Amino acid sequence: MSLFGPNLLNNNDLEAAAGGLKRCHIDGHVHIHSAFSVEKALDNARSTMGLMRNSHSDLGFLFLTEISGVNFYDSLPEKAGEWEITQTQEEMTKLARTPDGSYIYIVAGRQVVTQEGLEVLLHGTSAAPPDGAPLAEVISAAVGQGLLVVLPWGFGKWQGARGEVVRSLISQPPTDTGVFVADSGVRMRGAQRPALLAEAEAHGWRVLAGSDPLPLPNQERAVGRYGFVADCAIDPERPFGSMAGWLRQVERSPACFGALTTPTAFVAAQIRMQLRKRFG
Repeated sequence: MSLFGPNLLNNNDLEAAAGGLKRCHIDGHVHIHSAFSVEKALDNARSTMGLMRNSHSDLGFLFLTEISGVNFYDSLPEKAGEWEITQTQEEMTKLARTPDGSYIYIVAGRQVVTQEGLEVLLHGTSAAPPDGAPLAEVISAAVGQGLLVVLPWGFGKWQGARGEVVRSLISQPPTDTGVFVADSGVRMRGAQRPALLAEAEAHGWRVLAGSDPLPLPNQERAVGRYGFVADCAIDPERPFGSMAGWLRQVERSPACFGALTTPTAFVAAQIRMQLRKRFG
C-alpha cells in the first residue's frame, strides 16, 4: 500500500498550455501556523515577491509543507481581507487573488520526518503520510506517486549522523527528476552556504529555496520572503502541473530571490524556539 494514498498528480499531464512565459516567484517551504493571519501572510508574500498589481505576467506560488496533524490547505477561507481564495482544476492547488490583479497559487504539500530524523518535503499532495519511515522508502513512495520531493537544509539537522545520511544520498545523482535539495530562509545572513548544498549540485542535484516560517508570533511576515524564480508557461487550469513540469526539466538550480535571516533575528528566533520547546 502506498504511504501517500491516491496519486494526485498525473505525470502524463504536466505540459503547460501555450500563452507565454510567466515570471514566477516560488516559496518552496511554507508553514501556516495556527496563530498566523492568512491575510497578512498573503500580503507579505505579495510584497516580498515583488508581484506587480494588474500584471498577468507575474505570479506567486506558495508550496505548503504541513506537518503531521495539521491541514490548513483544506481549511483555507474563501476570503482573507481583499484576497479571494478559490479552487483550481487541480485538487492540490488553490488560487488567491485580489480585485487589483495580484495572483498567488497555494499548493498543498506535506513535511515528513523520517526514521533518520531528517525532514522531507512533498509537494503536490494533501495526504498525510506517517512520520518515521526510512528516508529511502519515503523518497521511493513519493516518486511513485508523481510528487516533487525535497530535502531541505535545517539548522543543526544536516550535521553529525544525519549529515552523513545526507552526504551518502547526495553522493550519487538523484533517482528521479522530481527529487531536489533546498536552502532555507531561516539560515543566517552572512554565514557560509552549507557545504552539502554545493556537494549536491556537484553530483547533479538542483537546489530550491523556501522561507520555512517558524511557529512564533509575527512569522507570517516570513511567508514569501525567500524562494526561487522560474520563467515558464503556466496553465491556469493546472498551475502546479505546469510548475512541476518546468522543475523536472530544468538542468541547474534556479536563481533565488529574497533575503536570509539577519544575525540578530536568527539568534533571537533560536532562543525563542528553545524556550518554546522547553516551556511550551
